[in-house]
Amino acid sequence: MTHLAEPSSKQKLGTILIIEDEEDLRILLQYNLEQKGYTVLLAADGQVGFEKLIKSHPDLIILDWMLPTESGIEICRHIRKNAPTLLQKIPILMLTARAAETDKITGLDIGVDDYMTKPFSIKELLSRIHALLRRSNDFQEKQNILTYKDISLNLEQGLVLRDQTLLKLSTSEFRLISLFISNQGKIFTRDELIDHLWGLDHAIEPRTIDVHIKRLRAILNDQKEQTIIRTVRGQGYVMG
Repeated sequence: MTHLAEPSSKQKLGTILIIEDEEDLRILLQYNLEQKGYTVLLAADGQVGFEKLIKSHPDLIILDWMLPTESGIEICRHIRKNAPTLLQKIPILMLTARAAETDKITGLDIGVDDYMTKPFSIKELLSRIHALLRRSNDFQEKQNILTYKDISLNLEQGLVLRDQTLLKLSTSEFRLISLFISNQGKIFTRDELIDHLWGLDHAIEPRTIDVHIKRLRAILNDQKEQTIIRTVRGQGYVMG
């Protein structure tokens, strides 16, 4: 039976993209997920869903099978084959009225990570989402990989890629972006960044950090987008 989840803390747990053409169900899912602390993106069809996937890089997708224009199966296949490499392995949970065993096998074979049928329990759905995200995060941690949107940082190999393009960074720039990606949303003062790079016992001018940030921004940023590392006036710098 579908019902409302109990409210919990507002700590953000991750971003979930819902691709579902039934408006009432989209609203129900959005409400319950936001109550649990997730950020929610909504799409009523596959085209809009794929666009939001590319733009926002969610952590998980809830996908209906029976959608207008193209089916959830086609959308899943498109993501697994044609999305940027960083997004091809995003966890996908199919939530559908199609309950036949052959349908479940088709969904799992095509690349969905979990399969739930309607009507469903919100509590069970939340548990499955939590399990999928935990497995996804554990895999990334084992690979020593940090990600932010389409930026991937391999700590073991010392490599940074953006949309699968290798970026050439100095040692200081690599350490800076590692710090920011590991602490998304945290504001760092210039002194904290100096301490991270060189230690406070070194006579480094605070403006030296500004130069490093400027160079890093130039390497990371596409001309059409807002800066990835933002300046917080009077405080410092932040990513995310």
